[in-house]
Amino acid sequence: MAVVTARVTKTNVSGEATEVAVPVKSSFLSKINWTNFTGIIAGLLAYFGLNIPEAVLTEVILAIGTITQLVTMVFRTFFTKSVTTASVPEK
Repeated sequence: MAVVTARVTKTNVSGEATEVAVPVKSSFLSKINWTNFTGIIAGLLAYFGLNIPEAVLTEVILAIGTITQLVTMVFRTFFTKSVTTASVPEK
């Protein structure tokens, strides 16, 4: 399977723009999308599906949301080397 790339403009903190080629992948394969989907499912299970005492339910749901956002931030900052099809500007 061939790697599809897109040419996008990358701007550094000094405002200098450079055109670069980045790999394009399906949104279905996105680590960030799967992380957030997992967080949503875990939160719904905690609220509706698991027998968690009401005294700690808020803390459990807060922990799920916090962990989901931290993992998303780490993936986005350190492990994202491609863009999804929706992120590529149309010409």
